[in-house]
Amino acid sequence: MSTPDRVFAILLLLTVAIHAQGRKKPAAKAPAWTPARVRLVELPAGSPLLDRIPALPLAANDDGRFLFGRTDGFHVSIGPKGPVFTPHAGGKPLAVEKPGRVKFQVFTGGKAAAQIPIELSENEGAWSYRVPCVIEMTVPQGRACFLDLDGDAWFDDLDADGLAVGPASAKEPEVRPFTGEVRLGAQRFLAFADLDEAGLWAVSAEVRDDYVRQAAVVNELRKYALLPAVGLAEDRIAACEAHSRYCAKHGLSHPEDPALPGYSPEGNEAGMRSCLGSGEDAGKATHDMLQTLWHRNFYLSRSLTRVGVGLVERVLTSDVLSYGSGTDERTLVFAPPARALDAEMRGATEEPDPYPDGKELPGPFVTVLLPPGRQISFVSGSIVPRGGAPIDFVTTDPTRPPAAARERFPDNDACIVLIPRQALSPETIYDVTVVAGAGKNKQTFRWSFRTRRR
Repeated sequence: MSTPDRVFAILLLLTVAIHAQGRKKPAAKAPAWTPARVRLVELPAGSPLLDRIPALPLAANDDGRFLFGRTDGFHVSIGPKGPVFTPHAGGKPLAVEKPGRVKFQVFTGGKAAAQIPIELSENEGAWSYRVPCVIEMTVPQGRACFLDLDGDAWFDDLDADGLAVGPASAKEPEVRPFTGEVRLGAQRFLAFADLDEAGLWAVSAEVRDDYVRQAAVVNELRKYALLPAVGLAEDRIAACEAHSRYCAKHGLSHPEDPALPGYSPEGNEAGMRSCLGSGEDAGKATHDMLQTLWHRNFYLSRSLTRVGVGLVERVLTSDVLSYGSGTDERTLVFAPPARALDAEMRGATEEPDPYPDGKELPGPFVTVLLPPGRQISFVSGSIVPRGGAPIDFVTTDPTRPPAAARERFPDNDACIVLIPRQALSPETIYDVTVVAGAGKNKQTFRWSFRTRRR
């Protein structure tokens, strides 16, 4: 997904008003979630699906980039007999002397680990690799296979991985880019697939494609944070669109003025439960919103099960509280998440101003989100590109909130924020260390993420 170098649209979030309004949820409909039986299928030679998976160059590197995301990464060197894979986290190197398949242990979205085969090929001294397997998902409505086309051992990367309806043994599979949606017969679904869990949310035929995409974009972030995937709250679309219509006439605002044209109780309620943004389509607008500080926190709540959406005249209303409790049930989350791929190199501004002195900085918001109620402060830390020197950054925390958000910050009172003074480099792994504490009690947090391609 392409992103402008900078998102200039101001995004608005008045959480004090949201809390004051209360969180009475709409009557819940019958769950639209369908869990799937999932299995990893290793494809035999000659499989039509295997022919659809491209071989990718195996480049020597010393930054642990190979299989980073599913592992802590491997350093790759090409010796006289073949490639050597050395775990970045330490451990015995794996030397490969001939082409063939080798299994690597990888992390999954759950608590278990899995063995993933990697197929290595050699041609005149140049080595390549591919992931010769698929995730096959079976539900009562049918089967679908997810193909890892970009070689990172994730199978449901938006627009980068492939989807084929039918079993792994299909003779003439049609592979399409995975956009977040699966069609089985006449039924539409929002889908996700991991090595130990997969499932579908039914989507009505009349729902806009970019509304389905919005939920898929949120899930793309949440999967790296090991948070449950969310569905689309179709019962909130009309109210969200009503509020977007109101804001298109009168400007972004969470509450609606009953005296103004376009006011509706339903729209007002949606406004008090939503993040507000702007963009050409709901998926792109939500992607931009996830580069902000305050808005992103709501999408990283473990309690969130569905998101509502409405886009009218470029105004996005995204309901994050009707099927979630905001920050109340937050668990420890890093952002960008640990082992995340394709993290953005820049942040996006919003209201209230998230910067310490009101001066906008190029870098993204690198955060440690802790359960609410933790009065914790930043002590020390570093952001280091692998193979490079530490970069400079500024910080905010509950004891030193942004100047423009001193009344807003308590809603995220356990949010430690590091903001690089420079934009990050593309396709680079960054190792982050944060030491934080309250009094004599200190905690050290370490994680890594990789930025996207240009």
